Amino acid sequence: MIEKPGSKIAQYRNEGREEGRKEAELKIAKNLLKANNSVSFVARATELSEEEVSKLAAGMKD
Repeated sequence: MIEKPGSKIAQYRNEGREEGRKEAELKIAKNLLKANNSVSFVARATELSEEEVSKLAAGMKD
């Protein structure tokens, strides 16, 4: 089956890839935080915002 750009299949595939990238970024961020790296360093390394990393760090303390 040939996938047409802009088709529903292509859209779902792209959404799945984006979700996978986001999950990977979060996993890497958690590991960097566990290694006692600063929020600003983790944000730069993962391209997440400092706000996202701060929330992640706060959630890990619970």
